[in-house]
Amino acid sequence: MRPYLAIVKDSFREALASRTLWILMVLITLTLLALAPFSYYEVLTAGLHRGDITDADDFIQQLRSSAQETSASPARHIWSLLDEKTQEKLQKLERPRRDAEPPERFAYQQTIRELQDQLDSLMRREDFFHAESWQGVNFRAEARRLTTTEPSKLSREEIGRRNRLALEAAFPELIRISRPKSTQFTYLGWNVSWPLPFGATQMQEQLFPWILFVLDWVVGPVGIFVAVLVTASMIPQMFDAGSLSLMLSKPISRSLLYISKFLGGCAFIVIAATVLFGGLWLILGVRLGIWNHKMLLYIPIYLFLFSIYYVVSAFSGLVWRSTVIAVAVSIAFWAACYGVGSAEWAMRSFLLEPQRITYLVATNDSILTLDEFRVPHVWDQESRTWQEVFLTEQQQRIRNQFPVPLPEFVGKAYDSSQDRFLGIQRDFGGGRKLWVGQGSDGWRRLGGVDAPSDVMGVFQEPSGGTVIVNQSGVQRVVGDPAAPKKPARLFGLEKLLPQTQLFEDVSDNLPSFAEPRAASIDARSGLLAVYSRGEVYMLALNENDRYGIQRQTRLQKDEDEPALVAVGANDLFVAFKNGDVFEMDVDTLKVRRVNRLEQSSPPRFAHASPNGRFVAFVFHNGALWLWDGDLNKFTKPRIAGQGSISAISFPSDDEVLVADRGTRVRRYQLGSWDLQQQYAPEMELLEMVYRYAVLPLYTVFPKPSELYRTSQFLITGKETQPLENDEDDLSQPQAKLYPWRPVWSSAVFVLLMLVVGCIYFERQEF
Repeated sequence: MRPYLAIVKDSFREALASRTLWILMVLITLTLLALAPFSYYEVLTAGLHRGDITDADDFIQQLRSSAQETSASPARHIWSLLDEKTQEKLQKLERPRRDAEPPERFAYQQTIRELQDQLDSLMRREDFFHAESWQGVNFRAEARRLTTTEPSKLSREEIGRRNRLALEAAFPELIRISRPKSTQFTYLGWNVSWPLPFGATQMQEQLFPWILFVLDWVVGPVGIFVAVLVTASMIPQMFDAGSLSLMLSKPISRSLLYISKFLGGCAFIVIAATVLFGGLWLILGVRLGIWNHKMLLYIPIYLFLFSIYYVVSAFSGLVWRSTVIAVAVSIAFWAACYGVGSAEWAMRSFLLEPQRITYLVATNDSILTLDEFRVPHVWDQESRTWQEVFLTEQQQRIRNQFPVPLPEFVGKAYDSSQDRFLGIQRDFGGGRKLWVGQGSDGWRRLGGVDAPSDVMGVFQEPSGGTVIVNQSGVQRVVGDPAAPKKPARLFGLEKLLPQTQLFEDVSDNLPSFAEPRAASIDARSGLLAVYSRGEVYMLALNENDRYGIQRQTRLQKDEDEPALVAVGANDLFVAFKNGDVFEMDVDTLKVRRVNRLEQSSPPRFAHASPNGRFVAFVFHNGALWLWDGDLNKFTKPRIAGQGSISAISFPSDDEVLVADRGTRVRRYQLGSWDLQQQYAPEMELLEMVYRYAVLPLYTVFPKPSELYRTSQFLITGKETQPLENDEDDLSQPQAKLYPWRPVWSSAVFVLLMLVVGCIYFERQEF
């Protein structure tokens, strides 16, 4: 082995002698030194930031109305603190019409920004909170502690936090509930950002994807390209006059000589990767407290990534004995890999994944679904296709022109007694509208009335009523949201009269539910389960037909972690983002045990059967788990489509609908899992091209550009990646990483190319 080790050592020395390597090392060192002064610290969340006022018009109207009141109130006290100039502007402020000119719109937005800035300044003052003005306001535990403490015993930071909580309690539907702590970034001891609304734990979760993104898409390609340029000459130089003859005069194997040269060329990337990722690991640990030892796994991953390109460069240098051709072939190989991967990604992302069913329900005579683009469909048995329904004219025009996602449904429910679908959907302007569709009317969209803000869910009560759970409590739909507004003539002009009251507040002394939060209902008893920042509440109707807290408990869990809630007959489940599923007694809220169903994927949906015996959990990796209350255990049903399941519902106590493989829905018998019915459209031409041409080619092709998925999985432990920014909403889509797919295909390619190179080298005459 000594001759071969000597060859590897010579290649290592050659890499050390490279001027390019030392230039790269200097650049890496300077980059690490520039990053080292970054740090952060946590502060109590205070003040008012852009977007914290969810409905500026309503908030301003309440402030203006309070000016005429004589009794003390939070709104009146805040109005008295505003300067006269701001008060005068607010008194005259009117929302601009849709056809208003840009200057008018700008002036309106400017006034709102000035109000936010002045409120932010006022909330730093001790006199912002006045106990007498806040009489009768329902405070959360944190706010009660701060508002009942003598101001002299509070720090300036705590006073700001107290004022923010007081504002949230006074206007629960208009002011966004804040997290207790925010993160302040510093550089060389100087603050370089405003306090960001998340704590240290959440900051680390959000920071790592950005670090991985930079490493995978900026540092990685640049480093690999430089390494290929430096090492491309190693194999061609072996054929210089006298060099190869000298080596072959020794009793050594040609194949082992070639492999030794290949391994020696990898020394370049080992040196650079060790300095870069080792230094980054130290900076994250020392400066940010993120001691993630898995970050060091980037060194072997980076080496493996380089070996994929270098094996092509080495073989090209062996065949043509030219450094230029070796570099050119490596670039062409990268382009081919990138082209095949991009084609597969584009067809999957824009053709298949948007059609994936994420919500389904059995209606009186069909199946109603929503896909990833939030487009409602109903199954047409005659054509055996999913037909688009429940779209506004504007949405239909957009769908006809561009296949883009529609605004999100923040709440939805199907009322089987009236065969109607109710959905609260964001509009393109940022508001929320309640829409209704009737099955007998072809699911034509009606309504469009303003809905409550910060909705957690829309639920059907056992009595037949519809309730909406949101940040401030529970509202019941008491009017007909589908009733058209009546026109009236005023001064010769036709106007729409405002609708009668549609929502009735049926909350009885409920707190504000802060994010992260989730809600569910027991279809039999009508109990509402609400999770909010570590607290679990069971809400029940009292003698006044209002929802009050029947019992509550606090879970031993990070309160910043998002969760799902589901209620069974005797069980309550809270499923967290990290995969922990708390199993609790519904009567006592005592935790029986904590289950870990999927180790590397968060839950996405949770649904209970009508009788509460079964509770189903659908995970982002496509796995389905089912709780059987009679057997008192979780099982993973062995049904077709496990790994691609995207939605589930229970049409009855002994049946279940399962959506898998994108657009296929199957009806099973619960218990035996006998297939009863299937709803599956025929594949279209583009889908056939993808499944029978693009996908097979992509499967066998090496995937060096996708090794970032492997690194993300090894470092984060998650095999799915969020696609949207709302970290608190587990229902938002996440992409499956398939972390080992690029490893196996690329490893087979490297071994195959080495074998071919060895055979070629053995058969040549020199």
